Order: sequence, then C-alpha cells, then structure tokens
Amino acid sequence: DARVGLEFHSDQWHYGPRRGRKDRRRDLAAGRLGWELHYLDRADHDPPGDALAAVLDIVRLRRALFSGGTGA
Repeated sequence: DARVGLEFHSDQWHYGPRRGRKDRRRDLAAGRLGWELHYLDRADHDPPGDALAAVLDIVRLRRALFSGGTGA
C-alpha cells in the first residue's frame, strides 16, 4: 500500500548508457503509477539492520502521505 520498490543495484548489471537508460525508463513508468523506487547495494547491507530501518522509515512516511496521517 505504500508503493515502495526496492532493487539491489550493482555496477555489473546497472552501469553504462544502455543499462542506465533502461533503468530510468522503468523508474519513470513506475513513478507514473505512484511508485517510489530505491536502490540498495552491498554497502547498504552492512549492517543489515541499517538498511531495514531506512526502508521501514520510507514505508512509514509514504503510508502517512497516502493516508493523510502521521504514519505512526
């Protein structure tokens, strides 16, 4: 219900003009449907609890925006 998308990013699969263009097109299409996309890489998982806390904060904020509440 928060419309938050997560993707694990790496230079191996997401670097370069063609790959970057494909990612941007997908991101724009998702945004037009109300989705907010976020990218994590290996460094964001060290420690894993930090990545989880950040994602949960984003979800709470998005829910608050959609419901008009505080998200608490």
